[in-house]
Amino acid sequence: MYRSDDGGESWKFLLKHHIRPYYHGQIEIDPLDPNRIYVVSRDFQISTDGGKTFKERRWQTDGGDDHDLWIAPYDNQIMYLATDQGLRLTVDGGKSVLSFNNMAIGQYYAIGADMRDPYWIVGGLQDNGLWTGPSNSREVRGILNEHNAWVGEGDGFYSQADPTDHRTLYLVNHVGFAMRLNAETREHQFITPNPETILNFREWADPLFPDYMIRYTIYPGEHWFYYGDEERPKLPAQFRFNWNSPLVLSPKNPHTIYFAGNHLFKSTDRGHTWRIVSPDLTTNNPAWRNPSQSGGLSRSVTGGENHCTIVTVAESPLDEAVVWAGTDDGNVQVTRNGGVHWTNVESLMPGAPRYAWVSRVSPSAHQAGRCYVSLDNHRYDDMHPYVYRTEDFGRTWTDISANLPRGSSVYVIREDPVNPDLLFVGHEGGIHFSLDGGSSWLPLMNNLPTVAVYDLLIHPREGDLIAGTHGRSIWILDDLSPLRQWRPELASTPGHFFTPKTATKWLDINTGRKQPFFEFRGENPYPGAKLDFYLPNAASGDTALITVRELAGPHTFSFKMPVQTGLNRAFWNFRLERTPEEIKEYQKQLGRVLNRLEQTVQAEQQKIRLGAIREDWSAARTPRALNEVRAMLLEGFTVYAEGPGFFGKKMEPLEAGAGSYEVEIEIKEARLKQLLHVREDPMKR
Repeated sequence: MYRSDDGGESWKFLLKHHIRPYYHGQIEIDPLDPNRIYVVSRDFQISTDGGKTFKERRWQTDGGDDHDLWIAPYDNQIMYLATDQGLRLTVDGGKSVLSFNNMAIGQYYAIGADMRDPYWIVGGLQDNGLWTGPSNSREVRGILNEHNAWVGEGDGFYSQADPTDHRTLYLVNHVGFAMRLNAETREHQFITPNPETILNFREWADPLFPDYMIRYTIYPGEHWFYYGDEERPKLPAQFRFNWNSPLVLSPKNPHTIYFAGNHLFKSTDRGHTWRIVSPDLTTNNPAWRNPSQSGGLSRSVTGGENHCTIVTVAESPLDEAVVWAGTDDGNVQVTRNGGVHWTNVESLMPGAPRYAWVSRVSPSAHQAGRCYVSLDNHRYDDMHPYVYRTEDFGRTWTDISANLPRGSSVYVIREDPVNPDLLFVGHEGGIHFSLDGGSSWLPLMNNLPTVAVYDLLIHPREGDLIAGTHGRSIWILDDLSPLRQWRPELASTPGHFFTPKTATKWLDINTGRKQPFFEFRGENPYPGAKLDFYLPNAASGDTALITVRELAGPHTFSFKMPVQTGLNRAFWNFRLERTPEEIKEYQKQLGRVLNRLEQTVQAEQQKIRLGAIREDWSAARTPRALNEVRAMLLEGFTVYAEGPGFFGKKMEPLEAGAGSYEVEIEIKEARLKQLLHVREDPMKR
């Protein structure tokens, strides 16, 4: 750090400070006191004497990796600070610091989900650890910060939940360190492959490998997870791991897990032991594979610079012997015999840039030999969306980028496990989907903000699309049923009512005012049964009449909603209307109360009041009008009550129970019907 007092003619050295200057390194001068200098970075320094001396900041900001500072020009005690953990504010020069926890700005790298009901999501965030939280809290105030739980420290990355035991989580932090965690007891076991846990290590280890160990400037390791100092042996320099190293579970057996560096590791006992099941699958370029000197004048080696590593891996849902892997230096590798032999098929992709980052490999759940691959080449100043499909294990490829937005690199592609023609991609600007296997794409934004989507997950039971965004936390699109059931011929029908998913009557639980409005509140799923239908030619102002009927009873419920051309989603709130017979019987009950009061009341004014109520009672024809009559009786005549139940209960709306219902949607000449099943909240079992 240097200072010039003559417009740059001469310079004076002040401070040697080289904490990742390309990433940090802002210098801010107090607008009211030019002798106060702030060096904004991971190693935050402050000078009060114009740069003669510097001291470390003593502020307690609940974070680190500071990037920017704004000082109010009218009051230098007011400062806003931008950090990896969010926005901070001090109004007293740093003596106290306020964290803005009301913004959902999490930067997720990778996400997973368990099979609880409702399910929970787990994910790793940029410099904010690993967290898990519910998709539905049942809390009337929404999904609160307190519903989310920290499960590990460090830069968080791949996170997986055992589908057979939600307590078991597999977590990865920066530069390829892995842990298995009991999320309830916080008992954990470090499972990073090492020379003692790799059963065939001696078969692959090369004592003559020419490189030395990567010399990091920020010491990575398993200790980041829980701040312990687990002295376990590490793999030699021959083995490299990416900043974001993939760990995935086998879709066939959740006790089988894969973890990737430049070699692929496989465990069949939840990470207790491993086997190396591949050679080095990267280019193994000696000029790229050891970044120990990266950073130029200010050497910076955090692990984010690591190269020649595997960054995506997936086992085929159809055949556990078929495994795909993609690297950060352009290789797409596939094995059809569990790792005995691997084939690099990248060069067969038409138009694929060499050495592009293989952002995702996604083998099909429908067709053997089919796999989808996305490439991210933005590191070479190329933001083109590269997406490919093979039907023959990579011997030939089809470019399916079609009309995806140019200038928006693709980070993930997913095939729907139900409809083979339904695809989703997450890219730098959001999400697109295809209904025709990638021949064409449509935006899937709705209220999703324009943000980079680094990971997508389709929940295997619920059919929800879960997006891990890099800047706006986690978003969920509830229930993909209408997209899964779409067929091109529906466009020529008067309309179509998609088969609804079983609806759940989730409980509303009020746990009190435990979180202030200043802190963020996520949204629970919209309450009610989802009713999805398609209309090819709705006009402006058109409405649909929706009627729900009990199959095993006389009750119905009708409501109207405005409609549009295309997909429409209505919500039935599980209410049923009272039958005319029930309303008439309730009117009789109130009539008997009036009769008894007229026989009892002696005061003239009260008799007059009863007469007026009798007129209202006679005219009442709806539950609401009858409840108003009851309320007037309670207001003026409770002194005459003659025991329990004298005034009777209020006629509450009838709530539908678990069971089956017929739903009809009327729009112009179209009459669309479907059967709807309703279940109680599983918590009530």
